[in-house]
Amino acid sequence: MEGETVSLDHLEELLDDTPPFNVLSGAERRQLFDEALLAFYEPGTEILAQGVVPAHPRYLYLVVSGAVQLTDTESGRLIDRCDEGAVFGHYALLREGPLPYEARAIEPTQCVLIPEAAFFRVYRSNRAFAAFF
Repeated sequence: MEGETVSLDHLEELLDDTPPFNVLSGAERRQLFDEALLAFYEPGTEILAQGVVPAHPRYLYLVVSGAVQLTDTESGRLIDRCDEGAVFGHYALLREGPLPYEARAIEPTQCVLIPEAAFFRVYRSNRAFAAFF
């Protein structure tokens, strides 16, 4: 995936069509994404480890392309598959303690990482956004 980037048009379309981002104003979206990072993950890459309290900074992950599988590695049970437009990582943001799942890229994957502080600014000011989580 080297050299590939997310087009701003694609990201804007994705946000327009994806809850909870589709309920946000332009200003709220800027609050979320002004300090966001873009990360690339090869298939098989562990993004978040089960049983670990994620270190700071913590992020909300928005899958822009590819797929991430959330698995309970102790039982082998699939918890969720996060495809384009799905979010994960909010468990670590909203609860202190170890993660009950592992997040692993299962395809070449691009995620936008929304910093914890930006997430909480919008979470505390937009009831519809907060209700989603």
